[in-house]
Amino acid sequence: MSGFVKPGEVLAIMGPSGAGKTSLLNILSQRVKASGGEILANGQHVGKAFKSISAFVQQDDVLLGNLTVRETLRYTAMLRLGNVSMKERMKRVDSLIQELGLSRVADTLPTTGLDAKTSLSVINTINKLAQNGRTVVLTIHQPRSDIFQSFDRLLLLARGKIAYFGNAKSVIPYFLKLGYDCPEAFNPADFFMDLVTENPALVEEGKTTKVEQNQRIETILSNYSENFEELASAKRDGVNMEHLTRKNKYTSGWFSQFFVVLMRSFLNTIRNKAVTMARLFQQVSTAFLLGLIYLRLKNDQTGVQDRLGVLFFSVSNMFFGSLSSSLNVLLGDKPVFNRERGAKLYRVSSWYVAKVIADIPSVLFFPLLFGCILYFWIGLNGSIDRFLMFLLIQAILGLTGQGLGIAIASISPNASVAFSIMPVISTILMLFGGFYLNLDNVPVYFVWIYW
Repeated sequence: MSGFVKPGEVLAIMGPSGAGKTSLLNILSQRVKASGGEILANGQHVGKAFKSISAFVQQDDVLLGNLTVRETLRYTAMLRLGNVSMKERMKRVDSLIQELGLSRVADTLPTTGLDAKTSLSVINTINKLAQNGRTVVLTIHQPRSDIFQSFDRLLLLARGKIAYFGNAKSVIPYFLKLGYDCPEAFNPADFFMDLVTENPALVEEGKTTKVEQNQRIETILSNYSENFEELASAKRDGVNMEHLTRKNKYTSGWFSQFFVVLMRSFLNTIRNKAVTMARLFQQVSTAFLLGLIYLRLKNDQTGVQDRLGVLFFSVSNMFFGSLSSSLNVLLGDKPVFNRERGAKLYRVSSWYVAKVIADIPSVLFFPLLFGCILYFWIGLNGSIDRFLMFLLIQAILGLTGQGLGIAIASISPNASVAFSIMPVISTILMLFGGFYLNLDNVPVYFVWIYW
């Protein structure tokens, strides 16, 4: 496939399912590595830095639900606009909000209700963006006639090949020359899609129809050679843009990325009241339950056994509570991370360090709260150094659970896999934790797990 689109134009890619629309966009946006060919911008081969000056809008919205529209755009501007002053970045954000018609909901949390616009209004907004000098390439299946008329260029695909490429307004005369006349009262988009769409439901009695369908599509594809002249005449020269070929694919430095993601993560965590209240209820209720069960432990043999029990449940509660919470949060943020990482907004390391640090206050608060409620209530060692050691161990358990949760979320493609892996690891950790089996009695072939 080959094509071009100029600044100020909207190129619509159309075609039946399996024609290659999504694959082509993924290659152009550098989400998928091409097996051949070349991508040019202003006559230059685009490098890794191309992602920093372009944007790929995916089909599904992936946003942090605890940030407002304005905040989401501001943080994106901080990550994308590397050599621009903060005042200019905020000015561009406000201008973009007005341009997109989002002023009314600018300070509203991003929800699915924000996209409740008609397709026509979305296309009108896209056309306004293009008129300001932007270049827009989009895929669309079967647009209505008024939407189709708003496109500047059309790339019609079938069977992974080009059926038509050129001005959208020239497509009707082009197919008329091939013998396919679009009725006046018919939507052109529907007419051309019908021409290049295969019907797999044709059975044996429709064999003749199937042959005719195949011949029609192959004829359309083979006759596209007429359009190569227009393609070849496209100018490939343009203003030299050094940032297209620079080796660094990020527009901002590591520390800048770290601080932006850290601020955003702190804000997202603070506003996530549902998760915070759930963890608060979990820790307080568990502490009260254990306190009532193990109230005032005795200093005898049964008291020793009871102490082993309460210590085991304290360890399990803190570790697995932190593990499951971290797992849920990371799995929720993972789609946003994958989208932004694909856009080269930040490095993996800067995101990871910022995310871990942003979660540390909550990871440390709940162990301290749990320990303060439980320790003296059940009558453990009353010396202050033993109490502080208990709190330290609880805090370390919380941080360890957070780390393991991040690790499991990182290697898991989805939540189902993550929560299937967690019980296996949890069982191994409990078996070799020293409560059920003395560490000196661990079989030699399992010593590596202990170490």
